[in-house]
Amino acid sequence: LVSHRPNLAAQAFRREHILCLPGRWRPFGFEACLSSLSAHARCVHSALSSEGSACEDDIMRFLLKTIINALALWLTTFVVSGVTVRSYADSDTATVLTYLLIAVIFGLVNAIVGTAIRIVAFPLYILTLGLICLIVNGLLLLIVSGISDAMGFGLHIAGFWSGALGALVLGIIAWLFGLFLRPLSRR
Repeated sequence: LVSHRPNLAAQAFRREHILCLPGRWRPFGFEACLSSLSAHARCVHSALSSEGSACEDDIMRFLLKTIINALALWLTTFVVSGVTVRSYADSDTATVLTYLLIAVIFGLVNAIVGTAIRIVAFPLYILTLGLICLIVNGLLLLIVSGISDAMGFGLHIAGFWSGALGALVLGIIAWLFGLFLRPLSRR
């Protein structure tokens, strides 16, 4: 017998999902942040336990975005000459895993550092009519390059302008992939 009632953890997740987490910032305070983190923990726990798959959509959405970013990064390396990726081994599997790892790092840097920069630089976004986002995204790609270089493999950016152009191309390609794959992520 399959129950059609939503899981209690999923209800708590939806009810308490506020923006202490990157991308959904709302000025509520420390207690609301703890409440939101508690709801996220319950959601992850229910997804990992046998009681249901309350967060299955969120996990699939994260995986889909990671794969889209990895494919966009792979195509960006062909378009922009200053953006290269060094794999940790010479096999095809290692190359795919390297692109996926860089996509995860890019997602984390974009969510954490990018959100903070966008909040602080909001007046500059208004003054430049959004053109500052090219510089911000280029800097974020350079940060990802620095993190992956520290690991000994991964993304390498030749310079700032290669990073800015690479971020622009990466964003356009990811957007195009998202147009085609977004309906799949909402099911």
